[in-house]
Amino acid sequence: MSLPYKWQPDVVPTQILQIGNVAILGMPAEITTMAGRRLRDAVLRVLEEKNYGQSEDMHVVLASLSNAYSSYVTTFEEYQVQRYEGASTMYGQYTLEAYIRQFEMLADHLLLRDDVDPGLEPTNLLGQQLSFKLNVMFDGIRRGRSFGDVLEDAHPRYRTGSTVKVTFVSGHPRNDMMLERSFLHVERWNNGTETWDVAATDGNWETKYYWKRTNSLIGESRSTVVWDIPPTAKPGIYRIRHFGNSKNILQILKPYTGTSREFEVVL
Repeated sequence: MSLPYKWQPDVVPTQILQIGNVAILGMPAEITTMAGRRLRDAVLRVLEEKNYGQSEDMHVVLASLSNAYSSYVTTFEEYQVQRYEGASTMYGQYTLEAYIRQFEMLADHLLLRDDVDPGLEPTNLLGQQLSFKLNVMFDGIRRGRSFGDVLEDAHPRYRTGSTVKVTFVSGHPRNDMMLERSFLHVERWNNGTETWDVAATDGNWETKYYWKRTNSLIGESRSTVVWDIPPTAKPGIYRIRHFGNSKNILQILKPYTGTSREFEVVL
């Protein structure tokens, strides 16, 4: 199938990385257990036959789904059965043998430290990807409110094991997905340094982040941060902060921050 572009790559990248006595095979597909054993053993035989100039035993590791994706790789026998993996081996019953020959060649070049002809370049389709997800049109707020304002605040005191919930006026989370950052912080006051230390983010199990569009006409939204206080939480003074970006009608993004009241956590 090739509309609107090829559904399956016809050029895929292969790669071997060596770290000490470990060889890592960059495999651009999902490989079954038995197919993986056969590929690994074939490469290991090449490395051991050449002795590699080392007294240590070589180890071969497969890293599937590396650099590209080309569905499954099964053994010849698994392909004949045509269960899910065999039926998803798009290049036919000899796919594994082709990969074995390719990685044996790469292993030879690795041992001899020879350059490899890069061959054809895989097609880059990033600029042609279709998306059926609508863009965020804009974010709006009611008169008298600002992004980051607290709508539902924390209580003054909580015990470990209880739940804190704070709701903020917010923008759409797809304005900025906060990659390598966080939509929320749970912060604890440090008396020694007189600073706020981050105790949890949206990557912690005890936190949850909910977003809801409350008025589509004016683009109004609210975000709710929930913190289930773990038994291991240190007593002290805490606060919850929410981070996001709002988009105006001119498609300009503006970061905002919301902060709850300070509250005490006790045992």
